[in-house]
Amino acid sequence: ILDLLDTGILELPCSIGMLTQLVCLRAQGIMAPDGVIGRLTSLEELQIGGPHNDERQFVKDLGNLRELRVLNTRNIDESMQIDLVQSLGNLKKMQHLTLGYSIGLSNVNGWDAVVPSPNLRSLFLDYGMRFPELPSWINSAHLPSLSHLEIRVDHVDDQSLKALGGMPELCYLKLETHTTATITEADGCCKQLRSLMLPHSTVVFVANEDSTPSFTICSKYEPVPAIGRKRKRDDCRVVPAVVVMPNLEELQFSVSVVELMENSVVSFEGLGLDYLPSIRRVKVDFWCDGAFKEDVEREEAALRDAIQVHPNRPALQTLHLGIYKKRYVPSKYL
Repeated sequence: ILDLLDTGILELPCSIGMLTQLVCLRAQGIMAPDGVIGRLTSLEELQIGGPHNDERQFVKDLGNLRELRVLNTRNIDESMQIDLVQSLGNLKKMQHLTLGYSIGLSNVNGWDAVVPSPNLRSLFLDYGMRFPELPSWINSAHLPSLSHLEIRVDHVDDQSLKALGGMPELCYLKLETHTTATITEADGCCKQLRSLMLPHSTVVFVANEDSTPSFTICSKYEPVPAIGRKRKRDDCRVVPAVVVMPNLEELQFSVSVVELMENSVVSFEGLGLDYLPSIRRVKVDFWCDGAFKEDVEREEAALRDAIQVHPNRPALQTLHLGIYKKRYVPSKYL
């Protein structure tokens, strides 16, 4: 094992290539000289800043590391995509993969051609990577052991959301998207999920006409769908017979206060936390643009009330983002 983190080294020495029996190289933030990484064919773990000059040769060399189980590199750029996809197809023992781009990339190409390792357990495609849609291979058939996933996707449709919900071992999901999608029959989805992070989406669990639950994510920039059936004050609290995400302990979502008010949804009574029997922590980002401060405070109070009736009394963390709308005060009253 060679751990060079926090050493101040900016570039690996060329002599590193002589360590052909090296099993683990941790050199995050450190650049690799051209042609060196491909010689380290015994590597099982590689954390590296990226290439020094020849970007395409660097990702081609990754394909030679057939023992690799852990790969973390974040300085990929657009010119390296096709070669990287081909190299990933050679890494059949890969279990933990973290990839990111050095700058935000709007043109992510060729990723549907990836043939991922069926042993993959964690996949973090973040740090500047944005996919136009969910890659077709992110599903239970190709990744039966995947437990951790972070990804940014411009468009998620119902089928893609259902594919994520059907992954049998997924316990952590961070999904950044700005579209609306629904799993209409959500009972039994995300059975192992413990943490769900939706930093740009509102999340809603509601009962269908036949009392089965549905699960919807909705961009904070789009109209918020009706949040379930509201109970009358004298109704007894009824625990749903069918639950969604039975093991979910942590939930993060975002909401636009203006969108809530414009759709006449002025309470969190029907948020649907009853469908989450294991919930322990809830984090909500309130987007305040266009709303008065008292509007935001009213919605936050309603959310706290809704959470307090849950048997687990989940811990609530809120954050106010954006700028409150200011009331006009005539100058004569100033």
